[in-house]
Amino acid sequence: MTLALCMVLMWFASVGFSVSAQEINTAPTAEDYNLPKDCKDGNILHCFNWTLAQIKAELPNIAAAGFTSVQTSPLQPHDGSSHWYWLYQPTKFTVGNELGSYSDLQALCTEAHKYGVKIIVDVVANHVAGSDNGNLANAVDSVFKNNKSTYFHNLGSRGNADDRYSTTQKNIGMPDLNSENPAIQNMVYNMVVNLNNAGVDGIRWDAAKHIALPSENCAFWSKMAQIDMYQYGEI
Repeated sequence: MTLALCMVLMWFASVGFSVSAQEINTAPTAEDYNLPKDCKDGNILHCFNWTLAQIKAELPNIAAAGFTSVQTSPLQPHDGSSHWYWLYQPTKFTVGNELGSYSDLQALCTEAHKYGVKIIVDVVANHVAGSDNGNLANAVDSVFKNNKSTYFHNLGSRGNADDRYSTTQKNIGMPDLNSENPAIQNMVYNMVVNLNNAGVDGIRWDAAKHIALPSENCAFWSKMAQIDMYQYGEI
């Protein structure tokens, strides 16, 4: 009887151990990495020119290294593809280029949030692809070509970099969008809302100082501030 009882207890112990092993959750949790909950309270890893798939694959290492947020390169369609700066010459305000699609972005955000990592997207809203003299690149969406007189400042290239009017109203190498125009504001706003809906936590604004402020009779930044996301600008 003693031997039989021992065998029964050993069987229960082995079964119990097996069940416990199967119930162990190996999926990552934000608590595992104890990262700050807000972008502003942590460090940002700039994944310059990384694809969204590459970022997703490296999330365990990114979280383990203590980065609260990841900043992607611009995800807008663009003109050209041979140099990094083509990403900063957008042709329209939608999401998806060789770095990844909208669904890729959704997948990245979902996975990143499991680790407590936030996703920040670089957005180019000051200009579109073209030349310093205001000519638009062929790849630029027709909506801009059809409204060139009102969608752009059309004042030529910037002169004095210390002059605020020249900085916000003239071209800096590409055609300068008329940020005061509500139609332009709405295009950008709708794209950023779509980014937010995909799970994006923040926006890095390229060439931010070249877009006028509310005190300069431009409502662009006031409109973008209505979106509850972490936002900061270049320079």
